Amino acid sequence: MKKKKSKKKIIIGAAAVLVVAGGVTVAGQRNSTENQIPQVQVVTAEKGDVEEIVDATGTVGSEEEKTYYSPVNAELKTVSFSQGDVVKKGTKLIEFNTENLEKDNRKAELNLKSTKYDTKDTRKKSDKAEKKQKDAKKNVQELEKKIKDKKAYVSSLKAQISAAQREAAAQAKAQAAAQAQAQQQEAQAKA
Repeated sequence: MKKKKSKKKIIIGAAAVLVVAGGVTVAGQRNSTENQIPQVQVVTAEKGDVEEIVDATGTVGSEEEKTYYSPVNAELKTVSFSQGDVVKKGTKLIEFNTENLEKDNRKAELNLKSTKYDTKDTRKKSDKAEKKQKDAKKNVQELEKKIKDKKAYVSSLKAQISAAQREAAAQAKAQAAAQAQAQQQEAQAKA
């Protein structure tokens, strides 16, 4: 029984292959009639330019490239070339609008001069103040000496007044004693 089943499988497989091969042959015959005569345009050979258009994206650059930086922060006034122009050495390429820079420079110069004059004035005032301070120190020393001399003079006057008061008191005492004695003598003489 096993032999019968395997023979059946082989026969079924072979039949399937034949059906597929027949279908391919029929389909191939239809396409082969259309493709048998190729359509080719024939042109006579001649000399000429060959043109080929390529559509691509990218960046095109020069072998030599130079980047220039502005020495000033100013707007451009004029640009005397266009992209792709050939320029020679010494050609003026751009011009800056330096009007505002010149004004700022003048302001800075005036501020500098003003600062210099203010500094000179401050130094002169400082020198004058320093001289006044030195003079004041000298005057303080002289005044302190005068005060010391005046205090000594006042002490001397006080001592003289004190001595004069003692002398006046002694004279007043002596005069009072002399008057008392004179009154006693007078009283004795009267008696």
